[in-house]
Amino acid sequence: MERENQTNPFLTPQLSTDSVEEENQTNPFLTPQLSTDSVEEENQTKPVHASQLSTDSVKEGLIKPRDIPVLELHQLQGLDATARLQMFFELIEQCSSSDATRIQIAKGRVCSELSILIHSYQTNHKVETWVTLKNLFETEFTTEVSVDRAWQELEAMSYDWGESPQTFTHRFICQHAVIATKLPNEKFPDRDKTIKRKLWYGLPIASREKLEGFLDEGYPLKKFLDRIEHERQILEERHTPKVNMTPAHKKKEKC
Repeated sequence: MERENQTNPFLTPQLSTDSVEEENQTNPFLTPQLSTDSVEEENQTKPVHASQLSTDSVKEGLIKPRDIPVLELHQLQGLDATARLQMFFELIEQCSSSDATRIQIAKGRVCSELSILIHSYQTNHKVETWVTLKNLFETEFTTEVSVDRAWQELEAMSYDWGESPQTFTHRFICQHAVIATKLPNEKFPDRDKTIKRKLWYGLPIASREKLEGFLDEGYPLKKFLDRIEHERQILEERHTPKVNMTPAHKKKEKC
């Protein structure tokens, strides 16, 4: 029987234990078996998935410094200076919880004049914490707003029919919201009625006569905007010079 096994070419020879181990060591296609120590070491060095991060680390850094609009010096004038500063501070606070990092971000997201001012504060040891920087900026660039001044700011906004009525309306709504926030206890004239009046005054006299009946308080602002836009397009067509148009009397002469 042993002799038959040795001479039969179709039988698979039985390898010894030593030969199997030797083949495993030399075969490049076999995946090596990691020891328990190496598996534990791999688990320790494996990066942590987002689901395993703490809540604090996920919340922090939702906004990158480059996403913050640069604060310009001219933006710190007028009634909305306080609101602009507040939004600027809030965006920086979402980038980091470190005072030093917040101050550095502020220096990089303001115009050169304001950046020099922050650097001067730091040099003179006036700014060492984020709260101190905020207080200094609010002291320097925000002013108390009286009711008279706030109303004058709104009254100064005027409309010209060359501008889209929707664009003017959006600007007025934003400015009105700033004033209403700063003076919550004051009573101002109806916002929509004021917008309609300003749009109407921005039209030529002939157009005003056509739309005067729609100034009624019960007429919706959106519908009034549509009528203003329609009238504006008519005015633009009238004031647009005609190109390559032959006068009627010259056409008759040619005939």
